[in-house]
Amino acid sequence: MEVIRIVGTTQRKFHPAWLYRDLKSAQAHEIALIYETQSKMEEDKALVPVRLKESKSQTSTEEDQVLSMKQEIMQLAKSKNAVESKLDARISE
Repeated sequence: MEVIRIVGTTQRKFHPAWLYRDLKSAQAHEIALIYETQSKMEEDKALVPVRLKESKSQTSTEEDQVLSMKQEIMQLAKSKNAVESKLDARISE
């Protein structure tokens, strides 16, 4: 078997089997973290509908605000067009 030398503060010889063992423990730790996050997400599922309801009410108020702003813009555009047409009429006289 091949021996890998890792250079650092101390020089030690690492056997590939040891590296494999360390990788396996790192993978096991990663799997445990994934499991923790999944279980946390499952616990949070009960709270999700409440959050969705809140966000829907917020979006409806935001949509209302956007609609009112659009209406104001349309009114301003109409009044601007009316003023411009009056000015054009006066200029042409």
